[in-house]
Amino acid sequence: MERQEADSVYNEKGERLGRIDDLIVAPDKALSFAIIGAVGFVGRGRHDVAIPVNQFHLRDGKLVLDGASREVIRALAPFEYSNRM
Repeated sequence: MERQEADSVYNEKGERLGRIDDLIVAPDKALSFAIIGAVGFVGRGRHDVAIPVNQFHLRDGKLVLDGASREVIRALAPFEYSNRM
C-alpha cells in the first residue's frame, strides 16, 4: 500500500500529482498560492508550479485538484523564486 503524505496533491481519480513544497502568503496574510513540486516523468526532474489555493479541495483527507493530470501540471509555466536580496 502506498503511503499517503500529508502534503501530497491528487486529482479526482486519486492519482498523485505532486506535493506542496511551499506556500505564498499575500501582504494581507492570506494564503494565495501553493508551490507544487510536480511528479517527474522518466528522465525528467522536478517541475515546480504555482497553483492558486482556492483551486484545491479537501476530499477524504486528501488535497484534491479537480480536473488536473500530470500532463496538465507539466504544461504549466514553471515557478521560479526571484533572487531578491
